[in-house]
Amino acid sequence: MRILHCITGLTGDGAQRVLLRLAHLLRERSFESFVVNLGPRTPLVSEFEAAQVSVTSLGASPQMLHMPYVVTSMRRILKKIEPDVIQGWMYHANVISLIASSLTKGRTPVAWNIRRGMEDYRERSRSTRAVIRLSSVLSSYVDSIVYCSSVCRSQHEAYGYDSRRGHIVYNGFDREKFHMDEQSRHEARTLFSARTNEIVIGNVGRFDVAKGHRYLVEAFARLAARVRNVRLVCVGRGMDGTNMEIRDLIARAGIADRVALLGERESVERIFPGFDVYCSASINEGFPNVIAEAMACALPCVVTNVGGSAEVVGDSGVIVPSRSGEALAEGLYRYVRLSTVERRVVGERARERVIAQFSLQAMVERYAQLYRSLKGREDISTREGPLLSGSHYNPDLAVSSGNIH
Repeated sequence: MRILHCITGLTGDGAQRVLLRLAHLLRERSFESFVVNLGPRTPLVSEFEAAQVSVTSLGASPQMLHMPYVVTSMRRILKKIEPDVIQGWMYHANVISLIASSLTKGRTPVAWNIRRGMEDYRERSRSTRAVIRLSSVLSSYVDSIVYCSSVCRSQHEAYGYDSRRGHIVYNGFDREKFHMDEQSRHEARTLFSARTNEIVIGNVGRFDVAKGHRYLVEAFARLAARVRNVRLVCVGRGMDGTNMEIRDLIARAGIADRVALLGERESVERIFPGFDVYCSASINEGFPNVIAEAMACALPCVVTNVGGSAEVVGDSGVIVPSRSGEALAEGLYRYVRLSTVERRVVGERARERVIAQFSLQAMVERYAQLYRSLKGREDISTREGPLLSGSHYNPDLAVSSGNIH
């Protein structure tokens, strides 16, 4: 069975790495995956190719995503590959997938993938807001919409996305790759220049307003005023010494000597063990992979209540309101004041939750069920014409429309 995945770009570690894991593991279930990257080629493409997943990069900039060239290119690829299902990833690619399919003889079933919530809708670019609005109108023509969390689904359906199409498939994680390892812990803490008695607060995420770094810095400054032996370590694209904006923010908070900016790093599974507590200060999320990865490494987590963050953490961590450095600081203090043994108990409970609720194999099987169901719908391959009526909706889809655990 052939699946054509269309993704807006391959810069990032969220949806992009979920797609990489999914495409690789679907091979074990006799699925052949092809990826159309609307953006330029990036280093991540090599990882797809190493996993024997073909990638075609169209090289479109964000300004070019609305141009006929992209739809025309996508349509040409569809004719060549003749996939059984098209899976869009993120707003622009979702819309382009649907339009290109509708312009191709024998319309291929299309599934969308929505990867983030709506909390920061007004802070997004005008063009992205326009695509989100357009998607709500077109959502009744798509065959399935996959959401990464129930909050993400409810927010989009409240905005007008067709509720009949919605399904939830949580991201899955490799418990063998992400775990607490003493050797990695020693190496990571050496990298952090962390002293033996220091409690390290960790954060992994690119420099972006959605990640709430201003609130993270405020929270740590408040915490550092109460506790002497704490250190903040930030990892992610743009979170390094060349970023004057984040450096100035840290300097104004008076905590420059207690913060390490490591920038973008490979093998973050070897970084997590060096942390004692993980903190997510985001103001918007879909399904935050880094929180689940931190939990799999047995870390207590303090997270803001955005997107699927609370769904991931459940009762195994502390959940606080977003956009509040004070609330984050109080949440962090709850774990910082614990003993090492007490924090480990909390961390082990977090790891057990990831293993039980968010396994990698379960995620892959749920996507496989969805694709088999879409391919099996009667008469769909004989339908032609742009933006069909949507009457092919099947309420008996193999993947439940409710929460999938």
